Amino acid sequence: MKFQRLKNRDKFLYWMFCLLGIPCVLNLNCITNRFLGIDQFFSPFILLFAICGIIASGKNPIFELGKLGGLFVAGLTAFVFVGIVSAFVHGRESTVFSEAIKFTASLGVAIAAILMVSRLAEKGHTARTMNFFFWLSIASVSTVFISYMFPTINATITDSHVDGRFSGTFGNPNEVATQALIATAIGFCVAAKTLRLKYLMICVGVCVPAVLLSHSRSGVVGMAALITTLSFIVFPAKHVIRSAFALVFIGVVVFSGMQYLKFISQNSSSLAIEKRTKLMFRLFQGDIDDRTTGSRTTLATEAIGLIAKQPIVGHGLGYMNNMPKSHYGPHNMILKMLGDSGIIGCFIIGIFGIQFCFSALQCKIRWLKVGLLGIMLAVGFNMMSSHSGWTRRFIVFQFAVMIVFLDPKIQRLIETPMGRRQVFWFKNTFPQEATNGFSGNHPQQNRQFL
Repeated sequence: MKFQRLKNRDKFLYWMFCLLGIPCVLNLNCITNRFLGIDQFFSPFILLFAICGIIASGKNPIFELGKLGGLFVAGLTAFVFVGIVSAFVHGRESTVFSEAIKFTASLGVAIAAILMVSRLAEKGHTARTMNFFFWLSIASVSTVFISYMFPTINATITDSHVDGRFSGTFGNPNEVATQALIATAIGFCVAAKTLRLKYLMICVGVCVPAVLLSHSRSGVVGMAALITTLSFIVFPAKHVIRSAFALVFIGVVVFSGMQYLKFISQNSSSLAIEKRTKLMFRLFQGDIDDRTTGSRTTLATEAIGLIAKQPIVGHGLGYMNNMPKSHYGPHNMILKMLGDSGIIGCFIIGIFGIQFCFSALQCKIRWLKVGLLGIMLAVGFNMMSSHSGWTRRFIVFQFAVMIVFLDPKIQRLIETPMGRRQVFWFKNTFPQEATNGFSGNHPQQNRQFL
């Protein structure tokens, strides 16, 4: 990629964007929690970088988020507000505080990321932003290999009770699988933007093994759906050779991954992993039940029953994290939000989701459409299999970056990026007066202005 030079003010803005993204996307709070016992060590720094980024963007954080950015922020705010009111009405104040803090932090990260990326795009720094975005996402997924090479570190960090599952810096194998899906979407997006195979090879070569090492059933299914959907639209039809190489490489990696799963299901040293992998193959074959989905069907049934009891305003913010019968969350963000804040609390965020889907499908810029569809699928799979999606700052930060590019004004700037040299031809049709003894036929009469 070729980057436009950063001016002094843009440098500060860009570095604030980078410094906000690093602790969020690498999930550094998990590391300090496990090793130092401080679960929010980086939170003050995240808050500082978010505030500095908002100030450096020079934008009004209320009125300049863009249509979809504003809908996203308004939707999460309405969800939290209705959930808090509902909790107090039903006498469940104890569930509110920690959940409200998590969502408030996510809102701050989302607002800062949207404003900073919007300003950087307006200044012509889309390529630089996407390049950092790509490498940061790949770095975060790559941490899973550290925990694979050093099992002692993995055992210290991970929340998993199944031996043989790896999580990198995310503390939970399902979350590193989610990050692998998001990084894959970003990798396909950058590959489509640059038309260079190396980005595609890097993202597939890193993210597919990461999902396999996490042994996340939802992650494996999501990766298969993501690659199948995006691999045929990365390169235009005229790039036949590149498309062929890309599809061959993806095919080899996917085939190798399936062979790995088959080997694990037959020869794993961990009986738990062997059993889990066999269940994963059954899930691929359409056998959807409690065993293949990790009891998610039972949890969903309980969640739907609770939603039916309070469909309008829900049971209160945080209530669905510990459902009364199972004492677990629903492992579904949509059910969690409906159960916490009801239809009223989820109305705006629901409108945002529909608008995001339509805008992504209607996008006419190929590489951008790849990224938007990819992030939609990645976050969608997370929301269908996890009840903590919008409280995870690494998800919110990356999703917020892609929201910016749904703005029609930003898309017009991308199509005619700032800094591109415009060519104008001028032909003088009027006779020039002789000056200082020279005729009017000036050698630069017809010239190219850049």
